[in-house]
Amino acid sequence: MPKTDVENIREWIEKQGYPLEMFAAQILSNLGFDVSQSAYYTDTETGKHREIDVIASVTETINSKYLKFSLVLECKFSREKPWLLFASEKNKISFNDLMRNRAANRPGITVSSKLAGFPELEEYGLLARSARPAYSATQAFTSGKDVTYEACLAAATAAVALVKESNEKQSLSYYPELIFPVVLLDGKLFEIYLDQSNETSVAELSSGVLVWRKPILGLPYTILNIVTRDSFETFAEDAKRSFQALFAKCREYPRILDT
Repeated sequence: MPKTDVENIREWIEKQGYPLEMFAAQILSNLGFDVSQSAYYTDTETGKHREIDVIASVTETINSKYLKFSLVLECKFSREKPWLLFASEKNKISFNDLMRNRAANRPGITVSSKLAGFPELEEYGLLARSARPAYSATQAFTSGKDVTYEACLAAATAAVALVKESNEKQSLSYYPELIFPVVLLDGKLFEIYLDQSNETSVAELSSGVLVWRKPILGLPYTILNIVTRDSFETFAEDAKRSFQALFAKCREYPRILDT
């Protein structure tokens, strides 16, 4: 029996990732984030307008000063072809580098540098260092276009564009902002690494951290979180707690916001 138009449309929409974008936006909105879907930005390299799936932000006023943290999400549907993260303990970086290599506008760079001096913040999920961070990522069972690379690049490029847009503001609304690029995957994610016997190990993950030695952000590292759909709600909750911890640290030490 042939499929109905409704069934065909639903199948097509799912493969385009639209339900994933709506799913993420709903969860983030429920957590109190200010959410924008299908936001456009100007690619800093090509000058072309591009679309990013979700931008979710939280802002607080501390001693009459604003501070903003944002998640930038690129959503991808890949149920038939899992994604692979190539990881190594040798790719681990310090908490100082983890904080300093964040996309941030000019006042945000000063704030992130000061926050890097509080390693106790590492207990919060979004700020935690992975014991075995990934250095590369790809999609399995394919030899064509590298969808994984393009998704990671899109999230990082959007973060760069938002930073540039913020830096070009010449008004009182110019305040510290840190931006965390994320790729949300509707599919399976696996980690590939060498064990102590130098044998290849493969383990399924719910999420992972890519510490990319590709200076997209103008920094030594580009740090991205790659999260599966099944674990996204937990990730979003951890991100909210992480941002709340950063706000709390700034309230405890107001000079952090002196930029």
